[in-house]
Amino acid sequence: MSIQICAFDEVETFLVHAPVHVLSIRDPATARPLPLNGRNDVSELEFHDRIALEPGIDLPRMEHVDAIIALGRRHLPRGTVLVHCTMGISRSAAAAAIMLAAHEPARSETAIFDQILSIRPIAWPSSLLITLADQRLNRGGRLIEALEAFHTRQVQAAPETAAIIARSGRAAEVAAAKTRAGVRNVP
Repeated sequence: MSIQICAFDEVETFLVHAPVHVLSIRDPATARPLPLNGRNDVSELEFHDRIALEPGIDLPRMEHVDAIIALGRRHLPRGTVLVHCTMGISRSAAAAAIMLAAHEPARSETAIFDQILSIRPIAWPSSLLITLADQRLNRGGRLIEALEAFHTRQVQAAPETAAIIARSGRAAEVAAAKTRAGVRNVP
C-alpha cells in the first residue's frame, strides 16, 4: 500500500511505477492527461482548487470526499495509488491525506501529514477538502488542526509553494499560516 502524488505534467513519469489505480483531479472541462487516455484504471473528479465560493467556481463538495474515501478503501489495499492534480500541490495532496485517514483510522493526523510531506515536499493540502473529510471521518477537528500545523511549517519550509497558493485565490489561508508561524514578508 502506498500513495504517490504528482502534477498534471508528471503523470507519464509516475506511471512507470505501475499504480493499481489513478485518481485524476482536474478543473472542470479540463482534458485528461494524454498518458491516461485508454486506461481503465482511472477515476476522475472535477472541481476547482479554491476554498471560497466565487462566480464560475466549482468548489469541492462532500460527494467528492466520499468518492476519494471509497477509492482509497478499494484500491490502497491492492497497491500503489497515484493521485494527480494540476500542480501536485493542493487537491492531490489533500486527496492522498484523506485516503490515508480513511484507510488507517487509528493513525494520528500529524503522522498522516508527515507522510504527505515525505511523499510531496511541496504539498499544501486544500483546507476545504480536509475540513470536509474531518467531518465525514469523524475526526473531531484533529485533521484540521494537523493541517494548520502543516501549513504553518510549510509557509517557512516552502515559501514558493505558499506564494503559489496565495496567488491562486487562497491568500487568506496563507496569511493565517504566516500569522501562526510569526512570519512576515514571505513572497
